[in-house]
Amino acid sequence: MARASEPEAPERLERAGADHVVSPFVTSGGHMARMALDPDVVDALESGSSAGQALALEERLVEHGSPLAGGTVAEAPAPVLAVRRAHGDVIASPGADLTLAPGDVILLLRE
Repeated sequence: MARASEPEAPERLERAGADHVVSPFVTSGGHMARMALDPDVVDALESGSSAGQALALEERLVEHGSPLAGGTVAEAPAPVLAVRRAHGDVIASPGADLTLAPGDVILLLRE
């Protein structure tokens, strides 16, 4: 992971081996756009809901031997928003009966 402080920096940092490059200018611009389009969603995820509880997104890898492996979305410890299969396909809003496999990554909604 690396931080880009100049417009040409991301490409250089990736060539140097960074897997992810964060540009504060690009990130804050995207955040401002999200705030303008969906301010209530941004508020709920950042500062908490009206009840004072913050919602959080959690990414979890389904590993071999994990209780999640071979289980269904309905058996996950929190609501599953999406599943990225080990081979790369993404399933948004997966059905409760979708079986999870080792190598899958699930996106959970946490309180």
